[in-house]
Amino acid sequence: MTFPINDGIYRLWVPFRPQAQQRHRFNFKARRAYQPEPEFKACVVAEAVKKRPPRPLEGAVGAKLTYCYRRPACRMYEIYKTTKPDLDNLEKPVFDALKRAGWIKDDANIVHTEIKKIWADFDGLKLELSQLKNVRDFGYGK
Repeated sequence: MTFPINDGIYRLWVPFRPQAQQRHRFNFKARRAYQPEPEFKACVVAEAVKKRPPRPLEGAVGAKLTYCYRRPACRMYEIYKTTKPDLDNLEKPVFDALKRAGWIKDDANIVHTEIKKIWADFDGLKLELSQLKNVRDFGYGK
């Protein structure tokens, strides 16, 4: 669900196990390259389309992503997930999905990110997007 709150932060919860973006593959028989699209990306698009902001966020955008993975018994006392997938491979499909769903005009607009992988009692992605101030305040006219 998303909560467009007065503070300008848009929140989204995707109840699906996060998957990383895979590398390009090459089909030698058909002589073409392709990139497998993770199921997770389709789930992010589906949830984001239902709850998108009134218009795409433009300018400088900040993103806070928390990837939650179901905790195995052997990791009972750990907080952070220190195993694969890598963070850089996790964020790419999410930002592409947000662009496709109409949340952001372009993923190049995301200029600040806070990302973490944690162990939890459930799988999913917690996402927060906000418009950032992109003008310097020199203090004139006070």
